[in-house]
Amino acid sequence: MWKRKQQMVKEMGLSRDNVRILGLYIVLLFIGVFASIFSIYFRSLENIFNVIAQIVPLGFVALGQTIVLITAGVDLSVGGIVSISTAICAKLIYTKYTSVAIAFLLSLLFGTIFGYINGVMRTKLRIDSFIATLCTMLITQGVALAILPRPGGYISAELISFISLEKGILRLPIVYFAFTF
Repeated sequence: MWKRKQQMVKEMGLSRDNVRILGLYIVLLFIGVFASIFSIYFRSLENIFNVIAQIVPLGFVALGQTIVLITAGVDLSVGGIVSISTAICAKLIYTKYTSVAIAFLLSLLFGTIFGYINGVMRTKLRIDSFIATLCTMLITQGVALAILPRPGGYISAELISFISLEKGILRLPIVYFAFTF
């Protein structure tokens, strides 16, 4: 029996790792089918777009973290850098002295600066990446907490129109395309 299974796996070209990943996709598909059967709202186009919109920010972070992991590095500061970039962007938008586009660019600039600092600590100062990124994480989370001491706030109409700017045949918001390409 066991040899038969091994032979089938070899014939299909699946390794043990691929079979595990395939099992994960099957479970995910089962959950999706189950949720679609029991809720008419789950399979709606609006829900699918909402899920995609919620995945986009995490997808950007995952792309950056993937590069670090491919090079066998460790980066604990990702969450802290996202926190401080978000806090800076929210504070700038809330004060209404800057446009949404400039607030986004400035928050990206601050994220880039902290990433550069991590790189300098690792390459020039020869600090272990675990220690360097741990320090950066603690500092950035503290500064983000100082900038925005509590959650909540105001979402301007300009921000909503900027995020939901739709392009293309499917009329998808531009953030989908930013993540995809």
